Amino acid sequence: MNTLFQIKVQLMGVKKPPVWRRLLIPTRITFYELHLIIQEAMPWLDYHLYEFTMPNVIATDPTYVDEDCTPQEDTVYVDARMTMIFLPLMVFGKLDYYYDFGDGWHLKITLENVIENSESLLPQLVAWKGTAPPEDVGGTGGYEYFKEVMADPSHEEYEELKEWALGQFYGDPDMDEINRTFGDFFEDPGFVHTINPYQLVAEHEDLNNE
Repeated sequence: MNTLFQIKVQLMGVKKPPVWRRLLIPTRITFYELHLIIQEAMPWLDYHLYEFTMPNVIATDPTYVDEDCTPQEDTVYVDARMTMIFLPLMVFGKLDYYYDFGDGWHLKITLENVIENSESLLPQLVAWKGTAPPEDVGGTGGYEYFKEVMADPSHEEYEELKEWALGQFYGDPDMDEINRTFGDFFEDPGFVHTINPYQLVAEHEDLNNE
């Protein structure tokens, strides 16, 4: 049976305007693949660490747990690359996603619907609101300041921040391009991603250039 989850991913702490994405995602994917989908939908650049939290369980990159994390008591840490989203999302209905522990982005994931007998098993961005903050902007406070400067072309920092934002690919999500990327990433329904496909391309190009 071809089954999809319809989820809403809401960026917390940003309200004018709010920032959210509504997505259709395959029920069979891992937490790491959900991370990749969210990164593409915002869009962000997958620069930083991340984790998904639910009662007494955290799904994250195991190297972070081994090297940088101070484990929380009574919490089980699982490998996001090997842990499926199906049961946690069905049981809890909501998950918390944290990205970039410096800027401290917190996103609330809410299960809105379960769609059975879908014609496609590809992830899809179906609706959105609000431009996501650029990478490394400095959290909610930094983003508010960034928006103030970008709204005032006469501001002394406007040109510098505008050029910086272009380098961060800051802007509204292009739904058609994002959904084409999802189609490329998830063309093979039996393939499980354990690395960002963009990184695979970069590594392949590096090998060819050696």
